[in-house]
Amino acid sequence: MDLWKEKEGNYLNISSKQQLSEIVFKYMKIKPLSQTRKGTDQFNDDMIEHLGKSYKWAAKLKDYNKLIKISSAYVDRFLEGNEDGRYYFYVKQHGTTSGRFSSDSQQMPRVLEEGEASNLVLGYNNVLRAFLKAGKGRKFVICDQSSLEPRVFASVSNDPNLINVFLHNEDLYSRVAIQAFKLKGMSANKNDENYVKKVKPELRQRAKGIALAIPYGAGAYQIGQSLGISLPEAQRLIDGYLEGFPELAKWMSDTHLKVQTFGYIKNKTGRIRHLDIVTGKQKEWAISQSISGGIEIKTVFYQNLPAINQMYAPFGGFAGLGGLPAAGIYGGMYGGGYGGGYLMMPVAYDAGVIQGLELSNEIRLSHYTFEIINNNIKIFPIPTDNDVRQGFLWFEYIKLEDRYADSITQTGGDKVTNVSNVPYGYPTYSQINAVGKSWIFDYALALCKEMLGYVRGKYGTIPIPGREVTLNQADLLSSATAEKQALIERLRVYLDETSKKSLLERRAQESDFRKQEINNVPMVIYIG
Repeated sequence: MDLWKEKEGNYLNISSKQQLSEIVFKYMKIKPLSQTRKGTDQFNDDMIEHLGKSYKWAAKLKDYNKLIKISSAYVDRFLEGNEDGRYYFYVKQHGTTSGRFSSDSQQMPRVLEEGEASNLVLGYNNVLRAFLKAGKGRKFVICDQSSLEPRVFASVSNDPNLINVFLHNEDLYSRVAIQAFKLKGMSANKNDENYVKKVKPELRQRAKGIALAIPYGAGAYQIGQSLGISLPEAQRLIDGYLEGFPELAKWMSDTHLKVQTFGYIKNKTGRIRHLDIVTGKQKEWAISQSISGGIEIKTVFYQNLPAINQMYAPFGGFAGLGGLPAAGIYGGMYGGGYGGGYLMMPVAYDAGVIQGLELSNEIRLSHYTFEIINNNIKIFPIPTDNDVRQGFLWFEYIKLEDRYADSITQTGGDKVTNVSNVPYGYPTYSQINAVGKSWIFDYALALCKEMLGYVRGKYGTIPIPGREVTLNQADLLSSATAEKQALIERLRVYLDETSKKSLLERRAQESDFRKQEINNVPMVIYIG
């Protein structure tokens, strides 16, 4: 502590794990029990528990941390959130990543028994239950479903081993311990002499930590940290658990694949939970392409390597004339090739070999297909670096921000080029084309005619010596109204004809006509 005082003075923040870890590991030279993923020494509750066996200050620190949690998580929360002396718990439908219902009432600490904590912590922890009081004329009922979530796992996965645990009234955690720790000769039946809880209670206790964690996706690191074991040992526990419940393992794998494909998960009652499945590689690619608002995929196509590349593959496996193609074998390590020997052959022979390779690729190898589901692209077969085709998958896409930007800004040298980029503000008259200016001129003329009709209607007649002149208000208003309606209808028709839907329909018709024309062209038949 003298070294610490020289560095930091007399100040020590006992709530700072960083300062405490420095004192314990650096100055006191105590070996850490575990490390973080980054490899730094970890000062956590397990370490404090371990130190508490040898140092009184660590035991008091453990009590201090628990009392601080009781005060901040419960007492302060209830006092600050009360309404007329009563605190109302909330229930959330989407409070967890897994999709379970959640409530802050679930955070209430369980009642501790003597020996589980110091008398000081025991008193403050258990007194929290006294906060729960039934209203006048009501009773407070406490109930619990035995092994609720494992029963749900058994139902959704239809795993016979997991179902039998409940059908035979076995102890779930003992069965998990038997599967995970490979306990031969042990029983999960409470009435048997070799009941796990009687013979190996510590293993059953460790099994409780993985019975729910693994189905919820905990990996070797989380299991290792919770049980205080190494990563290889934690992975062996996970493998043993999943080997004991193979259908549960399959359900977990299938569920993960569905989420990756569709972006959501659906339960038996039809409740849908949408999840963010953007991977780190996708984010890196988006950043490299300056994409922030997503993309809209237009086309996906595959570009195969020329067959001549396969023809001269250096590791075809046969030396001499023709290599694999000459032997009638295609699709070797790199699709077949001449191997190690080369001879000067006629061009017609090479062309025949190349054509044979192309035919082999068309018939033997699966073609890539793609499907866009819920704005996620699914490609089959899955492209890999070891694909014998050694080709390229190309994507044609547009940035969504570009599509939206074009709808509110002018492009093409600040000119209004089509309806999609007409600005929402007032356009500059000089930038409007001749068709638009003609429409504005006609509409302005109709407005002038309408205004003149209203002016003439104000006076009705003009007295002239010897006679009266009746003004044509009705004719002007009728003519102006008809012209305005015709111009508006003309504009509406023009906008409809140039809308995205109409343009796509016209493009589809052109594509159909082009296909019909191509189908009428005679096909060339190659005779080798």
